[in-house]
Amino acid sequence: MKLFRLCVLMVLLAASGSVWAQRMIPQNMRVATLKSVAYPQVVLANDGWSWMRILTAGWLDGSKVYTLAPGVRVRNQQNLFEVYGRLPGYSGQAVAIRFDQNNNIDELWILTAEEREVLRMRAKGIETRR
Repeated sequence: MKLFRLCVLMVLLAASGSVWAQRMIPQNMRVATLKSVAYPQVVLANDGWSWMRILTAGWLDGSKVYTLAPGVRVRNQQNLFEVYGRLPGYSGQAVAIRFDQNNNIDELWILTAEEREVLRMRAKGIETRR
């Protein structure tokens, strides 16, 4: 009987492991779209639409150039660390970024579609509270 209970417990723990595997994206991350990468700089565009982009038919999209910090941490959609040399393969993807005190990108997360929506809704909630 003890062996049966132990087996059931092990199966339940193994099955619930996927629930705990979700990523927890920090609160102070900003969302953008990764346009291009030329180490140590990346070009990020606003995530979403802007009047400037509409009025210029996409010619001006509000892109800005940012510098990556020397110890930048890049996480992919599976929450694995990536080397920054593989960043050009993620061009066009939504990313969450965090800056250090020198206004360099210290942390960059490649987002899934679900995470992008969660962060977008979180940002709307912050804007409505102000």
